[in-house]
Amino acid sequence: MKSWEPIFSEISKLNDYDPKVREFRRYFLNGATIAELDSAGRILVPQNLREHAGLEKDIVLVSAVNKIEIWDKIKYQQFFESFSPENFSAIANQVMNPGGQEK
Repeated sequence: MKSWEPIFSEISKLNDYDPKVREFRRYFLNGATIAELDSAGRILVPQNLREHAGLEKDIVLVSAVNKIEIWDKIKYQQFFESFSPENFSAIANQVMNPGGQEK
């Protein structure tokens, strides 16, 4: 909730009269839900989110700084199989050095 509340606060301040804002909110907030741990410490991912993410039997939990991403294991493997070291280097340069010279 500590991470979510500032994001939700910013989204709440956006112009309600802008159709792009309304569209963004619909997509961004579509799957937002509070998930509670069960007595065994597990999180039940709602069916609509499992379907949206294409989660089947085996999943992978991935650190995303202050969030956890939940991936279908096969899709996660496919993502990295199609991602070369050159692709990573190019993205790293764009993200870590925006608008700057290549290092």
